[in-house]
Amino acid sequence: MCYYNKKHWNIVIKEVEMPIYEYECKDCEKVFSLLQPITASEKDTECHYCGSKNVKKKFSLFSCSTTGVSNQASSASSSSGGGG
Repeated sequence: MCYYNKKHWNIVIKEVEMPIYEYECKDCEKVFSLLQPITASEKDTECHYCGSKNVKKKFSLFSCSTTGVSNQASSASSSSGGGG
């Protein structure tokens, strides 16, 4: 989005979450990482090394953090009074 402010153009960049995906090329067998929108698919991706579109998304580890969210499962199990 851009807007004009009498002196010059200011560019406003909307923050978009884009995860890093790992792919393996089925032609050259190399693994590469790529920053892509969540909506991107394997057919939108080509190998950085050989240019092939014959790539497969790999399963990767990820992390996420939350703030201000309670763990309802823990509080529910601790308050249920179940014994063992």
